Amino acid sequence: MNPAAVVRSSVPPMDGGLRANDLLDDAIPLLLVEGFAPDDVVVLADGQVYFSSGTSLWRLEGKSASRLADLGGQVSSLARMDDVIIAAVDGRGLVEIDAHGTVLEYCSDELVRECVTDLAVRVPGQIIASVGSRKHSASGWARSLLEGDRSGAIVEVLSRSARSIAEGLAWPSGLAFDDDGALLVSLSFTYRIERRNLSNPQAQPAVVLRNLPFYPGRIRAGREGWWVSVPFVRNRATELILDEPGLCQDLISEVAEGEWPVPRLRQENLYREPMQLGQLRVLGVLKPWAPARSYGLVFLLGRDGRVQRSFHSRVGGTRHGVTGIVEDGDRLIVAARGAGNLLELGEL
Repeated sequence: MNPAAVVRSSVPPMDGGLRANDLLDDAIPLLLVEGFAPDDVVVLADGQVYFSSGTSLWRLEGKSASRLADLGGQVSSLARMDDVIIAAVDGRGLVEIDAHGTVLEYCSDELVRECVTDLAVRVPGQIIASVGSRKHSASGWARSLLEGDRSGAIVEVLSRSARSIAEGLAWPSGLAFDDDGALLVSLSFTYRIERRNLSNPQAQPAVVLRNLPFYPGRIRAGREGWWVSVPFVRNRATELILDEPGLCQDLISEVAEGEWPVPRLRQENLYREPMQLGQLRVLGVLKPWAPARSYGLVFLLGRDGRVQRSFHSRVGGTRHGVTGIVEDGDRLIVAARGAGNLLELGEL
């Protein structure tokens, strides 16, 4: 590695509203059966909870779930629009599903057919979609990271027709409207959240949070601001590798994807991991302050643009890989795909 080529000089610490805790590990699990990988979650007006896992949409029932619909492709995002659910399906586009499991095509335009990472409904009939990459599917995050991919986009679907309103983005992964109708966008590969004016899409976006110590994900509105999911956190080892494009290409071409030294939704406990990322074990226990390959985090972005509070599952915890969140009354429901469960945080 060439020290003179270092661009990502440091990973900022988690402090202030992001100070580490173990509150996610104390959350109540809503699924007591295994085999799920909840990616996104929505709640309809009647209080019923639905979540995506794999190629299906599921209805939460007690401490288990029943399949509402099999959508024939990886479900990459969910949104509520009135009394129906809009789902983004890789290879298919946007579909709508009602509470009875009836599935109707909504928009199959090629702009939203692959790698839709999040959906935001402004008014019924107007949906904004973030597309992480034009080159890869939603499961291609790690490859896009190593490639330095900047082919992401923001797409407006109006009256079931799609048009691109922003291009060349660094894996946009989350969307939500603010109180003034502007669009909050999380950009995974540039570690920031910005605000965009939809009435003037070509205007320079305003940065809300920059140089975050993690890769921000989906954004959902709450009573006190916006909840942001964090599927991955940054670590110094990966940052050094990303400063070497040649090394990144060698990893892609010569090393199995499962062994790339990049963040993951969960730790697989491969025997090589401690050496690859400098993780510290004492008597076989991975310390919570060790460099993270996987982590659990969701935080509240206040209306003043500051992080108000956060819920963590540190390196030594198990509730990692948070990909979806929704506020439901006095509770927050968290989809921890890395942990394979839905979690409930009460008394917000």
